[in-house]
Amino acid sequence: MFLVGDDRTEKPLLETRRLTGSLIHMGFTLAAVLCKGVHGSLLSVRDVVEDTCAQFLLRPYRVLVFTPDHLCEQDLTQQFQRPCVIDLKMGVHTWYPGASEQYIAKCKEKDAESTSKDLGFRVSGLQAFDTNSGNSWKPGRIWCKTLDANATKLLLKQFVSSNPTDDMSPDCTYASAVYAGEDGIIKQLSELRSWFAVQTSYHFFSSSILLMYESNGLTQDGPAQESMHGTVKLVDFAHVLMDQEAADENFLQGLDSLIAILCEIAGLN
Repeated sequence: MFLVGDDRTEKPLLETRRLTGSLIHMGFTLAAVLCKGVHGSLLSVRDVVEDTCAQFLLRPYRVLVFTPDHLCEQDLTQQFQRPCVIDLKMGVHTWYPGASEQYIAKCKEKDAESTSKDLGFRVSGLQAFDTNSGNSWKPGRIWCKTLDANATKLLLKQFVSSNPTDDMSPDCTYASAVYAGEDGIIKQLSELRSWFAVQTSYHFFSSSILLMYESNGLTQDGPAQESMHGTVKLVDFAHVLMDQEAADENFLQGLDSLIAILCEIAGLN
């Protein structure tokens, strides 16, 4: 067993051009990269990016590896009582250069059958709460795969509605606070985009953006707290390539598309 995270201890270095695994700690300009391919051994600890991106990643804390194939990470929804979460897989295409022909073919098929090609992202999963009943709404993954561009835009409205299961007239009650608030999701995504626009090393393939907010205490009239806002997290780094010497246009296209849709929903266009 070993620890990675904020302990700052010396680790043996093995050079790699590909970041694999599910943990990248970019806070304090540090990346701890865990490689599944070598049974959980630490590949590298190196300076990578400025603190701009740190807020969107897993909290920098110690991670304990119990077995070669498993690790403990931050529970991003632990602070919420009734978390509303939507998982968006980013990129016009989700395959990465150098992958096997079989893997690329599989990804191309999924991308073509989803909104990845048209919107630059697709919905992988969702949880929302109905304000009246208090019941959670969790559409299945298979259902999410059937969404076209218009249905995806509608779902992003339902996600911030007190009546999320109503696909005819979602009220978008929480859109102004969650999406367009002072520290809302649109602002956070714009900050994330600023980082992606200037960094030319890392390309994120098949990574996801999580949009989250607390629905506990909300009413049909709107947020119970003026300070309510959404949270953005960037997750899933199993297929991140480094030293690319170019902006990650594949990810940026999806990010631009998502920001534009949320601005339209929040009435900011």
